[in-house]
Amino acid sequence: MTDNSKSLKNKVIVVLLIVIAIMITAIIVLAYDNDHFIKPGEGDNQGDARWKVEFTSIAEGEKIGKAESRYIPYYTSTYASFYVDFVAPGDAITYDVQISNLGTLDAKLSNILYLSSPFKDAIKYEVEGLNLGDVIEAGEVVNFKIKVSYELDSTVAIEFDKPITLSFIFTQSY
Repeated sequence: MTDNSKSLKNKVIVVLLIVIAIMITAIIVLAYDNDHFIKPGEGDNQGDARWKVEFTSIAEGEKIGKAESRYIPYYTSTYASFYVDFVAPGDAITYDVQISNLGTLDAKLSNILYLSSPFKDAIKYEVEGLNLGDVIEAGEVVNFKIKVSYELDSTVAIEFDKPITLSFIFTQSY
């Protein structure tokens, strides 16, 4: 055997030994008795921390004037969309809304964004029963109202093929 082939053989053996040592270490760590680790609910560990704050129900409520829901309100975990037909300024419709905190972390309402409507100057919304800064505790269900209205003094003609969408932004409450 030449010195080059001996050197290469030694390098291969060293690399294989390192790989085997890493594999043995990984197996030992995975097989280690888990009683020595902090379990959920012990100490400062958050345990099974889950974030899940979402709309869970929206139903049509009181109507003012000739406002009508064109479609059933659509919602996802973070936003709600309403298709409302307004006949004249002053028309309004109120929706009964429910948001649930299905997670294990308390959530604070940080912002409400008015999205997806080219008629922001003519169409207004009001939220009653849930305010910015309110905390929804883990497991809590909050019922509130969203009123969508065609401003009484508006001179803007509106088209009804666009939804009125509100996005509720929650952050973790400490």
